[in-house]
Amino acid sequence: SSVAIDKRQERESALAGMYISGDSLVKTFGLKIVDGRDFLPQDFVEINENENRELPKTILITKPLADKLWPGQSAVGKTMYFGTGEDAQGTQVVGVVERLQTAHTEVGERGDFSVQVPARLYGNPGALYAVRTEPGQRDRVIKEAEEALRKSSATPMILQTKTTEEDRKDRYRADVALSWMLITVSVLLLLITASGIVGMASLWVTQRRKQIGVRRALGARRADILRYFVTENFMITSAGVFGGLLLGVALNQLLVSKLEMARLPLGYLVAGGVVFWLLGVIAVYGPAWRAASTSPALATRSA
Repeated sequence: SSVAIDKRQERESALAGMYISGDSLVKTFGLKIVDGRDFLPQDFVEINENENRELPKTILITKPLADKLWPGQSAVGKTMYFGTGEDAQGTQVVGVVERLQTAHTEVGERGDFSVQVPARLYGNPGALYAVRTEPGQRDRVIKEAEEALRKSSATPMILQTKTTEEDRKDRYRADVALSWMLITVSVLLLLITASGIVGMASLWVTQRRKQIGVRRALGARRADILRYFVTENFMITSAGVFGGLLLGVALNQLLVSKLEMARLPLGYLVAGGVVFWLLGVIAVYGPAWRAASTSPALATRSA
């Protein structure tokens, strides 16, 4: 749902996931309250979804959402609106929890923009229950919960029972597959880059064969020839890495300013630069060693 700090705003302040529960999610999910309080029994209201769409007057929000709406201030006691305009409904923040991931599992700070609403909904033919157990007791509690639900109704119908691990695995299945695909593509690109470096280094060795022979004849050691090619390739790789880092930072800054995307951690850029530096040194080592092993007589021989 879209939320705002003033219903007269033209645009919402943020988009937040909503958890509507007739009991304390702080206790069920083991959340940590960092400001304010949990819901009191009188905060919970009963809402017939077929007749009433009015929300309760109190809510709990997450700290990332509180910092987004009221940076540097306490959110407790503030009024937050669902939507904007004359029809926007205002509710009072009575507590702030450290974090609660949205049900839509967004990435970045938006993944913790959540709101808890104290309401018992009825009117629709169905309900969703969340159960938390002590370690090692989950399977037993699941069976007991199913039995209790069947006894509570003359015509029980349990559609699905799922653990959080199963739900998480299903939700992130596509993301995991995409991650492995990107890893595979990245490895292939690194191999192609290494092959290109090896090819270019081999070409440089062939073109400067006589120069290598002359240097060897004048007393250059194998280590000198090897160091020359490695240093040359390191300088070329450094120029490419610095250029790539600057372009990466500039492009990320553009995306952050125009599309409000997350800022790319500089650690990733530094790690990528180090990988390409190492790749450049390792890839040129083979051709450089062959160049250093070339005898002066063979290298200076005319074609």
